[in-house]
Amino acid sequence: MPLCLVVEDHRDTRDGYLEFLGFAGFTVMGATGRDEMLSRLADATPDAIIMDLQLPGTDGWTIIRELRKSTQTTHVPIVVVSASVRESDRVQAVQAGCDVFLPKPCDPSIIVAEIQRLIGRRIDHEPSV
Repeated sequence: MPLCLVVEDHRDTRDGYLEFLGFAGFTVMGATGRDEMLSRLADATPDAIIMDLQLPGTDGWTIIRELRKSTQTTHVPIVVVSASVRESDRVQAVQAGCDVFLPKPCDPSIIVAEIQRLIGRRIDHEPSV
């Protein structure tokens, strides 16, 4: 089963995403911010990362850039789900390296569909060994 990492500081939102993704057949792990995310990444490389832009201690744009620079996560799809819906926020997130930007509130089935699409696209384009 694909592994999804949800980085969201609001517990109810994070728990809701984790529950819905679990029901959709994903293995899930959650983090409240950058430090906890790094701890989770030390344990496993996810197949997709779902994250907010407004996180404690640092902004999501910085985290996205860090993820894109890391050899571990450079090709991992990143889905941003954020209440920051200004066009400039969306542009900055895409420029930082996110694959999909969804506004909050967002129907969890849309998140699942985007993750499935991104994971499928990545698998379709990986070279055979």
